[in-house]
Amino acid sequence: MRRGIFLILLAIIALSILFRSLIKISPTSTKILCPSCGSDYVWTPIGTRSENFLWFCIKCHERWIKTYPITIFEEWKLRIPSMLRDLVMDFIKEHHEDARDLFPRHSTWSYRRGTLPNGDKFHEYVCEGWIIRIEYSSLSSRINLLADFSSSRISNYIGIPHRIIWKGYFINGKIREEEYLHAI
Repeated sequence: MRRGIFLILLAIIALSILFRSLIKISPTSTKILCPSCGSDYVWTPIGTRSENFLWFCIKCHERWIKTYPITIFEEWKLRIPSMLRDLVMDFIKEHHEDARDLFPRHSTWSYRRGTLPNGDKFHEYVCEGWIIRIEYSSLSSRINLLADFSSSRISNYIGIPHRIIWKGYFINGKIREEEYLHAI
């Protein structure tokens, strides 16, 4: 009798441990986040064998290996253009102090996407004088980026006229600047 009770208790404990470990394994988030800093600015090499396997945090540079469920991965892919938009704005803020006061006070961006005459795809965001354009080429893993600010695009703007043109690209999880012009 005691042995039967002991085996039942042992089975309950084993099932409890198994249940807890399954809860820890199952995804608790519908976003892909850096395991170190929690940032959702993460990258994986799209179109390679390492896609959805080798990950890199753009913010803290942490690297990890994990395959996420396809639904979560597809959601991440849909978020790439808005992530690149935010990364461009962060890059300009960090590297060009003269532009900081011109950033949108509200982050409500209008959005459109389309195809360029050469067949490349683009995503474009507009907010308070800023236009951020993300261009994808089917022939390259490089993503071209353009930020264009004009104070003349802001309704009821009163102040010194400003124009900023920033050009760069995104490749292998990093933004590179090619050109920056701020005309006052």
